[in-house]
Amino acid sequence: MRFSFTMKFEYTNILNKKLEFKIYEKDNLMELSKIKKYLIGKSFARESYPFGDTPMVIKVMNKMFALVGINNSPLTISLKANPEDAQVQRSMYSAIKPGYHLNKEHWNTVTIDESIPEEILYKLIDESYDLVVKGLKKSDKEKINISYESEF
Repeated sequence: MRFSFTMKFEYTNILNKKLEFKIYEKDNLMELSKIKKYLIGKSFARESYPFGDTPMVIKVMNKMFALVGINNSPLTISLKANPEDAQVQRSMYSAIKPGYHLNKEHWNTVTIDESIPEEILYKLIDESYDLVVKGLKKSDKEKINISYESEF
């Protein structure tokens, strides 16, 4: 039996800035660590926090390909998808929904739970990365050193 918990602590620092700290369940931390390692392992992938402390945004050449809800329990990850594939993925897995606060035609939000096999999640991440790289300028693709002309 699995159960989740999140404990939230708030305090105000000396500059009267309200800060939040959360303690997550152990499984969430391990899952986040694995996913982050996989995302950052992509060529030219970089982690950023353009919206504050959360969500974690992963970009390739300054273009977002993943958005991780690090404060969500269970974790969520939003990934770019081909519009036709996005519809099929949503029909196959109840944990895949239209992108939360994103273009619902091109983005899916995946709740990372037991219903999504790990290999499917990694395949979705790969597809998101590939779609974003495919749309990059030729000079940026050359920097990544991937020949998308022959693959697509």
